[in-house]
Amino acid sequence: MARKRGDKIVSATTIRRYRRVFRGLSDWIVEYFEDEKGTSGQCTCYHEEKRAVIFPCPRKVGINRYVFHEMLHIALFAAGRGKKKQEVFVRDLCRYVRTISTGR
Repeated sequence: MARKRGDKIVSATTIRRYRRVFRGLSDWIVEYFEDEKGTSGQCTCYHEEKRAVIFPCPRKVGINRYVFHEMLHIALFAAGRGKKKQEVFVRDLCRYVRTISTGR
C-alpha cells in the first residue's frame, strides 16, 4: 500500500516528467499501481505492450527518488539490447544529470 493517497498524484506527475526525459519511453504507458497483494518497491515491464507498472513506494524511501529509480529501470528495459536505443538512453541520462547538476 502507498504511504498516503497523495503518492499516486505525486508519482503520476513525476512519471510524466521522466517520460519526457527518456525519449525511449515516449510511446510507453507507465502507471503507478497498487495491487491486491500489496506489492511494493518494484516495477514490472511488458515490452510487447510498451507498458510498465510501478508498484507503491516503500515507506523508507522518498516518493520522487523512488519513482526516478524505477523509471531508470524501465528506460533501460525499453532500450533493450539495441545499440542505438542504448545510446539514446545514455545520452538522455547524461543530459538530465548535467541539467540537474548545473541548473541548465
